[in-house]
Amino acid sequence: MRRTHIAPSSYDRKPLLRDSRGRVISHNSLDPNEDPVIGLERVSSLTNLQNAQRRWERERRRRLMREADESQTAMNRLDGDTISEKFESLDYEIVENELYRAAETDKEHQQNLFRLSVDRWVVCFLIGVCTAVVASIIDVLVYYSSQLKFHIIITTLVNVCEHRKEADAACYCFVLLFWALYNCLLVGIASILVLCVSPVAAGSGIPQIKCFLNGVQIPGVVRLKTLFAKALGVACSVGGGLAAGKEGPMIHSGAVVAAGISQGRCITFPFDLHIFQYFRNDREKRDFISAGAAAGVSAAFAAPIGGVLFSLEEGASFWNQSLTWRMVFTAMISTFTLNCFLSIFYGRAGYLSWDGLANFGVFDNKASYALWELPFFMIIGILGGLLGALFNALNMKLSVFRRNYVKTKRQKFLECLLVAAASAFTGYLTLMFVDDCKSIGIDPEHTDAKKLWCPKGKYSAIATLLFQNPEESVKSLFHSPINSFRPLTLFIFAVEYYFLTLWTYGLAVPSGIFIPSLLTGAAWGRLFGVGVQYFFPHMTNIDPGKYALAGAAAQLGGIVRMTISLTAIIVEATKDITFGLPIMLVLMIAKWVGDIFNEGLYDSHISLAEIPILGWHAPKLSRNILGKNVMRKDVVALEPIECVGRIVEILRSTNHHGFPVVDRIDTPSTDLQYPDYGHLKGLILRSQLIVLLKKKHFTLDYEGRHPASGSQPVSLSDFRENYPRYEVPIAELGISREDEKCWVNFKPFLHISPHRVPCNASLDSIFRLFRGLGLRFLFVVNDENKLRGMITRKDIARFKERRVKKKYLVHENMHTIAFLILWIMPAVFGWNTEWPPQVLEYQTTDVSYKPLGTLQFTRMADGNYTAKFYPHSKETAKQLKSELQSVALTGLKSAERQTAYRIKSGNLQTSNDPCLFLHSGLAHEIALTIDQERQHILSMTLFPGNIYDLDSNSDDSCKLPIAENATLEVAVRISPHTELPGPDTASYLLKLEDEKKARQHGATQDNRSFLAKYWMYIVPVVIFMVVSNAFSMDQQQPAAE
Repeated sequence: MRRTHIAPSSYDRKPLLRDSRGRVISHNSLDPNEDPVIGLERVSSLTNLQNAQRRWERERRRRLMREADESQTAMNRLDGDTISEKFESLDYEIVENELYRAAETDKEHQQNLFRLSVDRWVVCFLIGVCTAVVASIIDVLVYYSSQLKFHIIITTLVNVCEHRKEADAACYCFVLLFWALYNCLLVGIASILVLCVSPVAAGSGIPQIKCFLNGVQIPGVVRLKTLFAKALGVACSVGGGLAAGKEGPMIHSGAVVAAGISQGRCITFPFDLHIFQYFRNDREKRDFISAGAAAGVSAAFAAPIGGVLFSLEEGASFWNQSLTWRMVFTAMISTFTLNCFLSIFYGRAGYLSWDGLANFGVFDNKASYALWELPFFMIIGILGGLLGALFNALNMKLSVFRRNYVKTKRQKFLECLLVAAASAFTGYLTLMFVDDCKSIGIDPEHTDAKKLWCPKGKYSAIATLLFQNPEESVKSLFHSPINSFRPLTLFIFAVEYYFLTLWTYGLAVPSGIFIPSLLTGAAWGRLFGVGVQYFFPHMTNIDPGKYALAGAAAQLGGIVRMTISLTAIIVEATKDITFGLPIMLVLMIAKWVGDIFNEGLYDSHISLAEIPILGWHAPKLSRNILGKNVMRKDVVALEPIECVGRIVEILRSTNHHGFPVVDRIDTPSTDLQYPDYGHLKGLILRSQLIVLLKKKHFTLDYEGRHPASGSQPVSLSDFRENYPRYEVPIAELGISREDEKCWVNFKPFLHISPHRVPCNASLDSIFRLFRGLGLRFLFVVNDENKLRGMITRKDIARFKERRVKKKYLVHENMHTIAFLILWIMPAVFGWNTEWPPQVLEYQTTDVSYKPLGTLQFTRMADGNYTAKFYPHSKETAKQLKSELQSVALTGLKSAERQTAYRIKSGNLQTSNDPCLFLHSGLAHEIALTIDQERQHILSMTLFPGNIYDLDSNSDDSCKLPIAENATLEVAVRISPHTELPGPDTASYLLKLEDEKKARQHGATQDNRSFLAKYWMYIVPVVIFMVVSNAFSMDQQQPAAE
């Protein structure tokens, strides 16, 4: 028997059977008045139909349950991320309505497009200039606060303690007290600015700007008071001795400057210049903030290209060619203006090659790398990734603790003071207990402030790192000579600054993570380079400075997980493309290793703040999650013509910012069901509804034939005038009882082409629509374009890929780092980069050599070496004199009576006449030629000292009088080994050949290439073409609402 599936409605529509008398025949039993054969056939066929219907129902239920299980399984693989309700999205989508289209039909529309294009470039120019001005102010404030701290308070107090006859502990405690109080004063000012003026000014501001450019409205993030608190607060934080940098907050400052200039008015101090009104929308404001962020990076590191790449990699979620050109232009103007201001401030007016706020110096030609060093750079990248992952994990735990237990303003303020005092106390203990005094040599840069408690002629290496700005400390670690810092000093400083940075980031003060991370990484990177030099002494060109550079990049990359922009920033900041490949390799490995354990620091804090940000890619395994499982069915919809009373009621009872407009709304049959919406006609925003209510754009009748009293026309400029303060209490709109009975026609203001997807659209495709188009709303419709639901950014942001065994990986990360630290510590304490003592031996008549003394080498701050001789014992001089006299009395010739000297650890040997040494009173003078990089003695020559009138051709040196008071004195002269460049014969011959050809073809003809002769004409033409192309790109863009 053939099985047939019949829908339930097919049976319900079957007509009733009646017999010849008009009685209704039963469908499931025999009737005594009908034919038995017909009755049996009817009942049996009806039973088959009922069985088929039951099978169809069972299969339908199984299919629905299977689809629900598949969708639930896919959703279980994704974490339902918690999203805060206080964050709203931005309206990046252009509202295409009748007003917008009518504006494009205006005769002056083309001229307006050209004016808008010019205005965009003018705004970018002003953004670059003003960002540089803010950076200059911050730099000057940090400079003077550092001068006051390092050169007045600390130096004066230390000198007072040194000149006191009784240097007791109370005097040094007085130094510590002043140090801590000064730190607490400045940090307290920074904390008050954050807690009382603008709480969003805390931290670096990069996560907030990243979220704003992604499409999330962060309250107060681009306000003028935020800029004031950020600029003054970061100057106080850095000057107060916190492990913080001013480069990260410069990005936030540049974004605030861009937001304020592009709007042509201020909300904090209400004034309106009535300029740049066409830019008063989220779309244009977003593009200018992207340029401002690039200008902030450019001012901080003097890296325009790095600033643009940073804005594209971390900030700007949407860009195009014209926007990229404007970002480059803004960054260049920012760097140029900053150079002008800083050159004037530092007394070098007109010098336009300044290095921004962070000056890392320039590596000399000796700083290069070889192929065999790439594995060492890879190891540094792995260490940077592990240390960065541990930093992020611990900082997140600390942030959660602060959120749960440090809640009030008083508690946050006291925590800031505690960290400031702890920073001073830690630095003081490091100075007191770390003995790292180095000889000053002839380097004039080591001032008295860095001398501290070291003896005369020496300076404190650890004070060089603590008593100067963090940028200068990074520069010292990059470019100081090989033995400028002991391994123990580097290790202690790296551990100390690592945990201070960990504790500082997240305080209620403006602070950045860039420079503290670079400084920490430079310290342990230089320590790594010292270890490479120690374990591989025979390898040439080992400079700890380049390993410090790689360690700095690895530490910062392991924390923030950036690759492209950091490579460009570091290369531009150091002005050396030579290390471009190692830096990129280190950053990539650090990111890969860190991503195994957790997210970057900025993304982690964004997740902790529950901000609905969308990443670059959709969560994995999201194609089996359909739009009908993600959408919200409780949609508040409107009809094209609505009553004012219903609009007011909706605005009061909901906080929705977008409402779909449908042709009809059918009331549900029960309270448990949602209304049945008709065909989707468009979208109306909450901001548009408020403007319409303000203008009282009402009509008395439904058809709109009679305008209400007081009704005002509405244009595009009205929406720009109310931007961004759309949220006005309903009571302040002045809607009366009579007004609530009026009607509003949405058709002229309706966004007639909102984006929509079918019910079976996957989460992956929905995510790509939101991310690529910058959407705020997405409607779900059926095959007949009837509204079935609505998807917002928050609905998409809740889905996040689950990290498998996340806690296990974090704990493994901590154990791994602890194991590495315990493994490295013995090597750190065992490394000794000082030149080991060299034993000097002599030989007279005996076959064996006898020890004369040791040569102790010391590396000066300028990179040169000095040596001092120490006798083997007190009896060495008497023994040497007696042996030399015995040789002199033998009567041998000068060539035969030689006394040999040698360095015990090598094969170097020299000799001279013993009678000359007796005549000089055992005064020796040794001339050494050394290889500074390998710490190897190349040659040795020994002369008798204090002899100036001896004829070297005479052979009667033993007839000279012997000095009575003979004391063993050895003076050592050291000369570094330098290789002279060989003659470039090939280039010289080519030059002669070119001159010969020139003489053959005419003595005075110009043999330069075409570009060499006409470059000054070509460059302006190329620049004009590029700018013209950028203008044309701007003109092709539609004017934003």
